[in-house]
Amino acid sequence: MGHWLPGKSVVPSRPAKPGETVVPWGIGFGPVTPNVLAGVLVGQANSLTAPLQVSFGNTPAKLAYSGLAPQSTGLYQFNVVVPAVPDSSAVPLTISLAGVRARRLSTSRCNTDRPAGPSKTGLTPTEIETY
Repeated sequence: MGHWLPGKSVVPSRPAKPGETVVPWGIGFGPVTPNVLAGVLVGQANSLTAPLQVSFGNTPAKLAYSGLAPQSTGLYQFNVVVPAVPDSSAVPLTISLAGVRARRLSTSRCNTDRPAGPSKTGLTPTEIETY
């Protein structure tokens, strides 16, 4: 997971601050509108059909984008604006799809302790965890 700073590229090496955008990726989040056929390179904006919610601790975050990642095949991208949450070395980041918790990650305000990148996030709704 990385985050954007205005006028800069993705910065994966420090915790994000409230108001900044973090970008987790994942697979298996279901259909989008307009429909994109499986195996087709994504060339247009789209959005998940099912509602997605992201929270930092108990604080819901604003989603600036939730759909298939541009210029990718089968990869979902979520542009999440970090809400006003206290600094912490362990803020849980929870992602729910259609009311089902897909994954809960431990974060440093919003950075995971896992390496950045779509194949390292572990965000798949089929890996349901119970908390």
